[in-house]
Amino acid sequence: DVIFLLTRARQQQQDEYDADQTGTTDWVIGANAIQYGLAELSRSKKENLLRAEFPHFWRHIEKLLKGKSEYSERALRDLLGKDADRIVGDLLGIGVLSQKSVHGARYYRIPFLYREGLEVTQGRFD
Repeated sequence: DVIFLLTRARQQQQDEYDADQTGTTDWVIGANAIQYGLAELSRSKKENLLRAEFPHFWRHIEKLLKGKSEYSERALRDLLGKDADRIVGDLLGIGVLSQKSVHGARYYRIPFLYREGLEVTQGRFD
């Protein structure tokens, strides 16, 4: 994953240099190129890992598409339906969700690795 990210970032940095060869930089690979590489990695993970390796979970993962990056326990149950506990366990197991507790309440986040690929925006569904 790191090699994929850095390869895409290097390619983006090279493209930026080729577009404006008169510019100078102190970076071998700049922040914009790293962000581009992460976005490309995320899209690749969506297609080549989530869809290809976990097709039996895809119908549940698809419910997260274009949503928010964080969900309350209640919001996730509403989204996933009657088997939500099992589905959440599966999504936690494959790394599509991570869990945190705040003052005794459980919240679930989509890790940064998958956010761009799943086209989620920053925010929370309560």
